[in-house]
Amino acid sequence: MLFVTFLFSNKIHTYLSSVSYMFPCVRIVYLHPDAKQPILGTPLSVGYDLYAVNIIHDDKLNLLTVSTGIALGFDQGLYAQICPRSSLAVNYGIEVLAGIIDEDYRGEIKVILKIPPNWDWENHILIGDRVAQLIFKKAIRPEFQDVTSQGLSPTVRRTGGFGSTNK
Repeated sequence: MLFVTFLFSNKIHTYLSSVSYMFPCVRIVYLHPDAKQPILGTPLSVGYDLYAVNIIHDDKLNLLTVSTGIALGFDQGLYAQICPRSSLAVNYGIEVLAGIIDEDYRGEIKVILKIPPNWDWENHILIGDRVAQLIFKKAIRPEFQDVTSQGLSPTVRRTGGFGSTNK
């Protein structure tokens, strides 16, 4: 048995778990006075909410570059992916671009949001708002083996590409 402690809705929760493995560690550095620790929306959530401390708008590309004010360090074998918040995606068509954070990156975590043209983002995305989610994943680094095309196992799909399974 193991006592597990985590931050949820700005409160520390502890419970007894029968899980016997150690949780990975993520170290955090606050680079801005208003930066917040990423937190889970619910105890069973996977995505940790990321908060805006600064927003730069690129009108030409319809992009927002959102600073979170934090830098992270992961245990070996972890990486993170920045994913959209479903409410921003479904309500406004917001997409997250370029969302992989490698385990050796130590700079500020920034979120790139693709926004609709001529959208009044200033009324919808504010400093302190949750803008994206951070999901931690185990890094797998396979070895590549050179083979001829006959060295790839045959499949029903073969070389069918985009739209090939939509018959």
